[in-house]
Amino acid sequence: MLTTVFFDAGNTLVFADHSRTLAPLEAAGFHATEEQLYAAERFTKKRLDAAIASRVSDHSNDPSVDHDFWRVYYTHLTKALGAPATLVAGCVAATRRSANWSRVLPGTREVLRELRARGLRLGVISNSDGGIESILRAVGLGDCFDTFTDSGKIGVEKPHPGIFQHALASLNARAEASVYVGDSYSLDYQGAEAASMRAILMDAAGTYRDDPYLRITSLSELLGML
Repeated sequence: MLTTVFFDAGNTLVFADHSRTLAPLEAAGFHATEEQLYAAERFTKKRLDAAIASRVSDHSNDPSVDHDFWRVYYTHLTKALGAPATLVAGCVAATRRSANWSRVLPGTREVLRELRARGLRLGVISNSDGGIESILRAVGLGDCFDTFTDSGKIGVEKPHPGIFQHALASLNARAEASVYVGDSYSLDYQGAEAASMRAILMDAAGTYRDDPYLRITSLSELLGML
């Protein structure tokens, strides 16, 4: 019986404020379309999945995962735009600031409140800089959650099972009665499954549309799935 639902934060609950994260590109006169951003996301996620799959141990904790993801993402995006590679570092730094993830899609709060109304407990598990709880409270989602597990505070990043185990313990939840919703196969889906949780991909970019993984393209789809 399902008792608990955990969520990733970035690209699941909150999305980047592009006026901030893309500011170095915009200031230099380069403007990315939504499809170019999605294309960079699809490329980088598949690249990350392949890199993590090649590791000797799936349980290694690499503190550079988040930084490397965004370095690859912006390297791909700047090439697509014909922008200089010197802009990559500024975009990576801006994107890794949790304060710049403040865009909430319509209906998000309503979905979370409905899940709570069904008697489910909700938690967040995020690779972040220690500020994800503050951001979620600032955008009006904080009161929907019982706990916030932030890698910046506990010192363990997804996909290491330790961060999932920490979150489970914070709610005294059983892994087999919990589901995790996140946007990356290698970090979120595989990480949750390694901790014996069920997993669902939030795949707005369509990265995994041709793969056999359980996935949704919007949070509203979650209500019919759980």
